[in-house]
Amino acid sequence: MDNFILIIIFIILVLSVVLLFILLQKNQAKWKEDKDVLEGKVEDAIKQLEEKKKEIEDQNKALKEKQAEDDKRNWSSEGMARFSDYLREDTDNLEKFCVRIITHLTKFIGANIGGLFIKNDDDGKNIFFELIGAVAYDKKKIFNKKANIGEGLIGACAFDQKTIYYTEIPQDYIKIASGLGETPPKSLLIVPCIFNEEVYGIIELASINEIEEYKIRFVEELGEKIASTISIVKNNERMSKLLEQSKEQANELITSEEELRQNLEEMRATQEQSDKREKELLQEVDKLKQDNNSLRQKIRLLEGK
Repeated sequence: MDNFILIIIFIILVLSVVLLFILLQKNQAKWKEDKDVLEGKVEDAIKQLEEKKKEIEDQNKALKEKQAEDDKRNWSSEGMARFSDYLREDTDNLEKFCVRIITHLTKFIGANIGGLFIKNDDDGKNIFFELIGAVAYDKKKIFNKKANIGEGLIGACAFDQKTIYYTEIPQDYIKIASGLGETPPKSLLIVPCIFNEEVYGIIELASINEIEEYKIRFVEELGEKIASTISIVKNNERMSKLLEQSKEQANELITSEEELRQNLEEMRATQEQSDKREKELLQEVDKLKQDNNSLRQKIRLLEGK
């Protein structure tokens, strides 16, 4: 009986172990399935977070780019408003006008060297561009401040009527002087000032840094306004010269008229003196005739005796 009970107990234990093993296997399969599901959800969550992060980064990048573009537009708008005031100053003196404009432009762009060449067409057979306004130019370059159309970079810009931008400057073309010596610029910008399809001037800027595209566009747009103002300034100067010439001619005419009047008065006085002398001579002739007749009568009387 005892052995039977032991066998029963043993069987129950074996069945319990088997049942427990089966339950453990089922739980492990469930746990593995739950783990896979959880890992999948975690991966999906991470993926969504990464996508959201990229979306936020793209939005921030777009906002920064928009802000940068807005800053550039504001910079250009403020610059144009500022130069509109500059363009209204010294319009009666071309040299002062050019010096003022290139000084402000060089500083505003952030360049180190600036020059403004103006077309000289006083002699229609010899047209050239002359450096009128300059900032921090090499003295040697200032001495050679004329450029014929088609010759050199300035002449080529005038001939082609197109902007020239170099980041590799021709050797010994220009140097930027500082307390540490002379440094070649990293960028060179040459822009034609065109109005009504005619080049009135050339802007030359050199910098130790590269000149950004939006600044180049600004200089090109400003170049048109400078050309328009230069045409007005030159017309004003021509009118001033013509007015001055007219005044000189008027003064010369007045002087000539005065000299002519004096000459006429002198001639009249001379004529009056001549008439008076002629009258005196006629009177003397008449007197001589009378004396002569009287003498003849006396001679006749003497001959009759």
